[in-house]
Amino acid sequence: VIDPMYQFSLQWFQQLAGLGIDNAPPGETQEQRLANLISYFTYSIYNSVCRGLFEKHKLLYSFSLATKIMTGENRMDPLEMRFFLAGPTAEVKGGMQNP
Repeated sequence: VIDPMYQFSLQWFQQLAGLGIDNAPPGETQEQRLANLISYFTYSIYNSVCRGLFEKHKLLYSFSLATKIMTGENRMDPLEMRFFLAGPTAEVKGGMQNP
């Protein structure tokens, strides 16, 4: 469940997208322009969302955004991420006893 305070409107998103298209630096090629748009848009969204978050939620949002970006760029192994979030799912042998 998402707290209603954290629900952003489509109009807000469209306005940021328009500003991103207008303000992102041009590129010499289509690939460079696309990379500039993605970079500018990501940073713009990040700043705008962080402005509306409680301080205690900013770190979690930053972590979530970073992992999503890394996953989308295939720079993060999904199995390693699952292990990081859930820990070992099999019995660990030879370890210390749980007190």
